[in-house]
Amino acid sequence: MLTCQVTIETSRLSLNVLPSERMTRHALIEQLFSQGKKDKEIAETLNDLGILSPRGKQYYAELVSVTRAKMIKREKRRNQDVITIKGIDHFFIV
Repeated sequence: MLTCQVTIETSRLSLNVLPSERMTRHALIEQLFSQGKKDKEIAETLNDLGILSPRGKQYYAELVSVTRAKMIKREKRRNQDVITIKGIDHFFIV
């Protein structure tokens, strides 16, 4: 009998659901952006509402921009079904 050990990698997310607080914050950022607000204006709105970053800090324009980019990247990865076979590690003949 011939057996082998294979390594498989995927970029699909293992955590498909974010905590509700983070999802609410992301939805608000997306809503404000779709209304034509710039990153600086979004940061000011979040700060005015007392919404802090996940690390407990106030928002600023660059942080809003990075957050939006991560949201887009996460959504693409969430929908990705590609699995890559990285390589065959070992062959065993039994």
